[in-house]
Amino acid sequence: MNIRQGLIFGFVFATVLRATVDGRRGWRRALMVAAVLVGSEPGAAQSDPDGYYIGAIGGQYPIQMQVQSGFDGGVMRYWGTYFYESIGEPISLTGRDEGEAVVLDEAVDYETTGSFRGFFSGERFEGTWTSAKTQTQWAFSLLRVAVFEKLIENTPEWLVDYRYPRFVDNGALAQFVNLPISSSSEKNYLGQIDYLRSSHQPEGPRRENRRNYSVRFVHDSLISCLITDMDIAGGDHWNMRYESINAGYVNGVPSFLGLEELFIPGSGFVSVLSDAAIEQLRLAGAEYVKYGGISGLEEDMLYRFTISPAGFCLHFDARTVDTRSMEVLLPWIKLESVVDRNGPVAPIWSKKR
Repeated sequence: MNIRQGLIFGFVFATVLRATVDGRRGWRRALMVAAVLVGSEPGAAQSDPDGYYIGAIGGQYPIQMQVQSGFDGGVMRYWGTYFYESIGEPISLTGRDEGEAVVLDEAVDYETTGSFRGFFSGERFEGTWTSAKTQTQWAFSLLRVAVFEKLIENTPEWLVDYRYPRFVDNGALAQFVNLPISSSSEKNYLGQIDYLRSSHQPEGPRRENRRNYSVRFVHDSLISCLITDMDIAGGDHWNMRYESINAGYVNGVPSFLGLEELFIPGSGFVSVLSDAAIEQLRLAGAEYVKYGGISGLEEDMLYRFTISPAGFCLHFDARTVDTRSMEVLLPWIKLESVVDRNGPVAPIWSKKR
């Protein structure tokens, strides 16, 4: 029995024990979780390229990449983003199979700027990157540092699709975030299915709930993820909600990070963040800001954030600063007077200087 099989056995065993208390409903939950987790074991998962990768183009330009895949009309499609660690701005990716190879086309402002052509083998994605403009080619080599687990129930009445990362690094920080990510995903997944079954109306529209993690940055001492939870019940509009997970070391101990761990105490960082965010929201046309309803942000409106080399990104649910959900990026240069450069963001700050 390998480590992952042992973790699966332990989790299912604990769930089965709880089922003796919860009764029939508990047994159904135990069997559902067992089926989902065992179904994600290699080899089916061995050929699944979904994950988060770290590596370099040309051996000298470090990048980070998230890749996901799925069938569309019987054809395998790929999508995701990548960024250069020295810049941090995400570049969109869409892809397809070409023979045995996978081709991921990158685009900036809807214009193709390059492509990755390579092969997924084990935990690596390797091949050649080509510039669309100059046809310059560089070899690239990426290592998968997180695998995306999938919890999916697809019926004629509803679709529940949850995808979350499992970091494969044995480091303390990666292991620290794995358990809460997996346990909360499994709990929410089962709870959503129970809710749909109990509230289902035979003549009602098909309902969908998708919960997806977007990894924003990974380092030995810093991990940042955005969780997007989307619901739809008829019509064309999603109801979207955000959550975030940020983890790093505080006094040498793996910890979840709030504002107070990232910014200098007594520096007035809430005011600085609020002013910078209001400026960006106004430029982005946030209705409640643009027309004077909101002129400042309290600290409890700043807790959903992610971190990357591009900056400090704030995420807002619909009807918070606008009728729609929004996010605004605050470049680090705007926060340099209040950010703790020797704290958890040190790995990013060192790359930006």
